[in-house]
Amino acid sequence: MFVHRAEVEEVRKEVPVKNVAPSVVSVSAINGGQLLVKFSTEVDKTSAQTESNYALSDGKTVSTATLLDDKKSVRLTLNNAFDNKAAYKVAVTVQNVIIDGTVDTKFPVFTQVITVEDKVNAEISSVKAVTKDDSTKEVEVKFSEPVQTGAAYKINGVSVSNAVLNPAGTTLTLTAASNLETGKTYKIEAINLTDKSGNVNSVATKEFTVTKDAVAPVVQSVVAHGDNALLVTFSKDMKNDAAALANLKANIKVKSDVYEDVTVGSVTQLDGDSETQFVVQLQKTGANSAAGLFSSSKTSHNVTVLFVNDAIEDYLGNKLVGISKSATLTKDTVAPEVTGITYKKNSAGKVTALVVNFSEGVKANASLAFPANVVNENGVVVTSASVFGTIGNANVAEGAKKATFAITSGTEKEVTGKYSFTLTTGFVKDSSIAENESKAYSAVVDFGSSQTSGDYTVTSASTTTTNVITVKFPEAVKGGAVTGSATDPSRYTINGSSLPSGTTITLNAEGSPTATDKAQTIATITVPDGTMNATDGAAIFTVNGVQTLTGKTNKPFTTTVSVTDNIKPELKSAKVLDNKTIELTYNEDMVTLNGAFVGDEFTIYQGSSAVTLADAELVATSVSGFPAKIKIVVTKGADSAGAAASTFATATNLTKGTNTGTGNVTVLGTFTGTANETVTVKKTATGYTVDGTNDVVLTGSTFTYKGLTFSVADADANGVATNDTFTVSLTAYVAATSTTTLDLTKSLSVETKVPAAGGTTADVLDKANNKQKASVKVDVAK
Repeated sequence: MFVHRAEVEEVRKEVPVKNVAPSVVSVSAINGGQLLVKFSTEVDKTSAQTESNYALSDGKTVSTATLLDDKKSVRLTLNNAFDNKAAYKVAVTVQNVIIDGTVDTKFPVFTQVITVEDKVNAEISSVKAVTKDDSTKEVEVKFSEPVQTGAAYKINGVSVSNAVLNPAGTTLTLTAASNLETGKTYKIEAINLTDKSGNVNSVATKEFTVTKDAVAPVVQSVVAHGDNALLVTFSKDMKNDAAALANLKANIKVKSDVYEDVTVGSVTQLDGDSETQFVVQLQKTGANSAAGLFSSSKTSHNVTVLFVNDAIEDYLGNKLVGISKSATLTKDTVAPEVTGITYKKNSAGKVTALVVNFSEGVKANASLAFPANVVNENGVVVTSASVFGTIGNANVAEGAKKATFAITSGTEKEVTGKYSFTLTTGFVKDSSIAENESKAYSAVVDFGSSQTSGDYTVTSASTTTTNVITVKFPEAVKGGAVTGSATDPSRYTINGSSLPSGTTITLNAEGSPTATDKAQTIATITVPDGTMNATDGAAIFTVNGVQTLTGKTNKPFTTTVSVTDNIKPELKSAKVLDNKTIELTYNEDMVTLNGAFVGDEFTIYQGSSAVTLADAELVATSVSGFPAKIKIVVTKGADSAGAAASTFATATNLTKGTNTGTGNVTVLGTFTGTANETVTVKKTATGYTVDGTNDVVLTGSTFTYKGLTFSVADADANGVATNDTFTVSLTAYVAATSTTTLDLTKSLSVETKVPAAGGTTADVLDKANNKQKASVKVDVAK
């Protein structure tokens, strides 16, 4: 359909362009051993080339991630390629890749299912034979995809015996049997060229022409690389072996702004592999050093860099024409920062190295140690070695922007989940003259989900202390609010019931409770008070669905444990038995009491006033035949039993004095006096006196005194002689008394208590020795 240009422009005006958030655009298979990840915008090189930021659902791992020239595409090379036997579906996840130009703004996590089917043979994509002379034997061959070793090679039909394939399998260096002349065309053959998926190209061919390059290299730029180094960029690839680097050091001269020498300490390739960019490291301190370029008032310095004529060669041997360049060094006072922690995994999914990246080049350290501890996703501090294996020290070169901590071979572990890392201030120092200390750094690193499946057996479960159950696992288990967590109460039952509400479950830390215990291998289950209503020495205990950190689930586990009744007995009612005694009834059977002091376990109220009683002033005794009842008796103070009046039921002789007569005086009846007395009866000339007063008139032979009848018995005329005396001791009646009693005219109530810590021992207990429930107040029935 034809659309007029004006109409097209009008449509464009009606559809405004929207800002699209940065994202991963796609993942696709280049071949069986390589994938291509495309981003919507440019990416940070370090994070893009971090192999662990890419994961495949089948467990394959990335050996190399290469950022392509467009800075928006990353080529992933796998440790193990997919074979050519079938089409494979695999989910690829991209995460933790940082947007270029930001500190730590990451692309959203992206997952895409792709199909990998490689039936295409590898081909020779390019051949290069370049020399500054008239002929060469050296030929560089590049392939369309990584290939295996084992192919045979010919040039114009002549076999080549010296063929070296690079580790990536992408580039081959050949040495021809004879010279190849410039300007002439040759044909190279690769016989049985096999790619990583197993596709075999029986004969791959490519023609090439030997070219001559006699162009001298030039210095494109010299810029500061920190405050004590310079970055030199050449126009061509340069020689970079040890001898060539030593030659660069000898033939690059640096002068101060007053044209004094500044000593060059070394020359190295940028990032260790650049063939066009080199770092010229100046001597930091001492005479003729970079430190001498600065002072407290001079924080920048212009230097001149001289390149000696005909002394520096490109990779072909073309010599550089001498030249001078200028650059400005600025004193570095900024602390370096850790920009991230990444890791490397092998084809088995085990972590082989941890890599710490820095914002700038750091000071050399031949034995930089990794932190001894990390924190797992459940907040438990664990040793780094227990998670990753034996971590070697990093050998950090001067100016390096990362430190690689290799895991000792044979100790590597499969690591999944998230771990928190903390690097303290001064973990490293930068390579500046001041050697600024790095800032403190903390971050969580995600090592991905587990590819492990299967099950395992719980080691044991037992009751260690009352209602505390310890479950031991053979390896670290999950904790927290995740599926399969060992701290999830629903994973356990006691006698077929869920764990009581309020149960707490904790996982152990590294080295606890014993030094050999690994973190998160012991779960401690504490059942709360007031939840177990019966004691059972063989309660059935089960564990189901607890997962290890590697994703294995426990086999159904059943054993027996001891649980103890921990529900407090509760006072239900009370009634008065007398003005000192109250009978209490509980909701369960109680221990037997016999005169136990319980004043610290009850408060008795008369109306609203509490009766003050010490512990020993309230005594408890069980009620025979009723195990849920006890009696409490008030025993405050000493009670008086009173006294009975002297009573003589039959005539009783009084006690004679020193008498001359032989007669007696007897007494009969009950004494009615109000005080104790000793009564003396005396014979007088005219009759009798009592206690020396009042002659008593006899009625016949008797007289009365305070309820008593005294009888005089004269056996003969001389039976009772004048002045004879007779005595009797008399006790007056005294009523019995009680010191403390309950006022039954008032309302009564009883409230339960539990003795304070450090005070008296509780006596009121149920059969499981649980103390009574405190603060229960009941009215006392009368």
